[in-house]
Amino acid sequence: DVCSSDLAVFAQRLVRKVCKECRVPYEPDADETLLNRAYVFSMKAHGSQLRASGDPYFSHPIEVAGILTDLHLDDETIATAILHDTIEDTNVTAVELEDKFGRRVTEIVQAVTRPNDLTYQEWIERIVASGDVGAMLVKLADNQHNADPVRVAALPPEKQGVTKRYTRSMATLQ
Repeated sequence: DVCSSDLAVFAQRLVRKVCKECRVPYEPDADETLLNRAYVFSMKAHGSQLRASGDPYFSHPIEVAGILTDLHLDDETIATAILHDTIEDTNVTAVELEDKFGRRVTEIVQAVTRPNDLTYQEWIERIVASGDVGAMLVKLADNQHNADPVRVAALPPEKQGVTKRYTRSMATLQ
C-alpha cells in the first residue's frame, strides 16, 4: 500500500508536470477583485461546514488555491480553486456561479464536480479526455491537498482508504 506522503508527493509532481508541459500562463497582474469576490462568495457558501478531519471546510479551497498560486497560475484558475466545491457541497447553482464569475470559471467548477452516475475513475478519465488544463490543474491541486499526510492521518480509517484510492486514480494523468 502506498503511504499518504508518497501520494502527496505524487500529486505535487503531477501538478508541476502538467503546468510545465502545457505551458500554463502566469499573470503577474492578477485580478484581485475577482479573487476577493471568489473568497467571500465561497466562504459564505461553505458557512460552518466542517471537513472529516474537523477543520473548517473553507480552509480546503483556500489551500487548493494556494497550491496553484505558488505555481503562478492565472487568476481565473485560482478563483476556480477557491470555488471548486461550491456546486458539489453547497446550495450554489451553476447559473448563480456563472452570473457572478463568468462562463470559464463555471465550466471548470462543473468539470471538477463529480456527477453521481460516474465512478471516481470514470470522472477522472472524463476530465483528462476533455483536455481542459484548468480542470486538470484544479483537480490535481485538490488531490494534492487531500493527500497531505497530516490530513490523511486525522481522518477515520475508512476515509483514509478512500483518499488514498482517489489520489492513486490521478495516475491517469501521467
